[in-house]
Amino acid sequence: MCRTKNRGVSTHAKNLLYCRDPVVLGDAGAQPQSAPSSANEREVRERLIRLEEGQKALSQRIEDVNANLSKRIEDVNANLSTQIADLRSDMNSRLSDMNSRLSDLTALLHIIISTLVALVLAIAGAGLVMWRKILTVDAAVQTKIGIDQFVKDQVLHLEQEVGFVKGKLRELNEALNQR
Repeated sequence: MCRTKNRGVSTHAKNLLYCRDPVVLGDAGAQPQSAPSSANEREVRERLIRLEEGQKALSQRIEDVNANLSKRIEDVNANLSTQIADLRSDMNSRLSDMNSRLSDLTALLHIIISTLVALVLAIAGAGLVMWRKILTVDAAVQTKIGIDQFVKDQVLHLEQEVGFVKGKLRELNEALNQR
């Protein structure tokens, strides 16, 4: 059976110390003992007081460890937040640099394409001018060929006329010589 006394010590601690039940202690053949003497009571009371003080010290240590752990966690969170902010800032600056470079490349590409288009148009214009000149020269050549042909025809006709006149002059000369 358990016996408790109320002398400034917690009920739970008293129950644990004064419990003399053989079944609880694990000794089936043991006889219940009589109440401890006043020296034993004083010793038990002192032990209980030391236990309670130790428990208070342990509770204080646990609170200190919790506070220290909470502070460390807060420091880690603050450090991580700072690192994340720094990484975001670095990434944003790098992305800004990349966007600037892409804008520059896009502008350069526009200039190159514009230059190529202007070059193609200039070549096409020069080709058109050359084609018109060729057509003009061809027309002039055709005109010259036509004139040459006309002149040849006229020369041939004149040669025939000269031949006819020569023939008539010979006839006339022969007729004059015969008379």
